[in-house]
Amino acid sequence: MRLGSETAYRKAQEGWDALLREKGAGEVDFARELFALADVFASAPALVAALEDAARSAHDRAALAQAVVKSKTSGEVEDLTAGLVRERWSESGDLVRAVEKLGVQTLLSGAEREGQLSEVESELYSLRNLLGRERELRTTLSDTRYSLSARKQLTASLLTTLSTYTEELFERALSKTGETSLRSTLADYIEAVGERSEHLVASVTAAIPLTREQEERLAGVLSRQFAADVQIHTTVDTSVIGGVKVLIGSHVIDGTLASRLQEVKEVFRNGR
Repeated sequence: MRLGSETAYRKAQEGWDALLREKGAGEVDFARELFALADVFASAPALVAALEDAARSAHDRAALAQAVVKSKTSGEVEDLTAGLVRERWSESGDLVRAVEKLGVQTLLSGAEREGQLSEVESELYSLRNLLGRERELRTTLSDTRYSLSARKQLTASLLTTLSTYTEELFERALSKTGETSLRSTLADYIEAVGERSEHLVASVTAAIPLTREQEERLAGVLSRQFAADVQIHTTVDTSVIGGVKVLIGSHVIDGTLASRLQEVKEVFRNGR
């Protein structure tokens, strides 16, 4: 989202987080309401265009939103929605994206309240790695020819030890596979956890498992380089041959032997 939309979203998130802290419970139900609302908006582009239309008064936009959500959501989500549509959104669809992100943040707020945020981060990363390793599972869960309930049932039969908040996030990721890949959505959720925990997330790919000492040393180097705390998540992939590849935000640091061999091949291929 551009600056204007990001500002509007941050304002809404701060107020919503304060309300959730005051409530001290109910995050899962609120998140489900927000996800359902995001789905309604996503299926009605004309409605969203009207709700984002800066030519209409903020009062009219709020009244329209309340007419749509009244009796379908809790009073808290109704008030949140009215506040969202009163804001100015930089690009078409940013309102829908904001509602979706607030749903995710609502679940993370619950995990944070129960001291499970680190657990959720680790579980999301494990799920992402599992999908990376198991191509057949990834393909099946991403295949929208199977009903969402069938894919959820398959997930429930395979993944029985996840926290409630991770389960809810994974189910949401499943419902969005027509828009983006499962692994990409999970990566977004992992980044959201890192942002909420006020640390950067570094996805490290190595040929062999790193020792705790190596992870700590790498985290220290990255923390100094990016001037922020960094949480390391490691994936073992023998195809990299040696060295490590680090993905942190939009930055890629590729020190693998495989990448260097590829560079040599490119030199010979180009006749240099």
